[in-house]
Amino acid sequence: MGASHELNHGQIVSPRIRKPQRASTGQNVFQCQLVFWLAACAAGVLALWLLSKILRRLVGESADLHPVWLFLALLAFGNLFGFIGLRMAVLIPASIGVLAPFARRRYLESSLYTGGTF
Repeated sequence: MGASHELNHGQIVSPRIRKPQRASTGQNVFQCQLVFWLAACAAGVLALWLLSKILRRLVGESADLHPVWLFLALLAFGNLFGFIGLRMAVLIPASIGVLAPFARRRYLESSLYTGGTF
């Protein structure tokens, strides 16, 4: 037999399977990225909403903190100090929330604010 009449293995096993074609434009890549980022944003919003509900019930009411502030405190302290920071993330903002109004009230009653003499 001559070389022109020989069949290779690929022609016998899968004669109808075509090679995947590359995208001729960046449109398909853009669509994939768009879907990915929309799904990531939706998951992020859902996670924040669920986390705010859980944090409000677990810690927020007893510490009298808004869930957004509590979530930001968890992110900041966890990033700065790791696991110990997560433990301190509720204690420190709660104590600041108690001490700040007390300090403000004391300052407004002081002679420094009213303009009196020391």
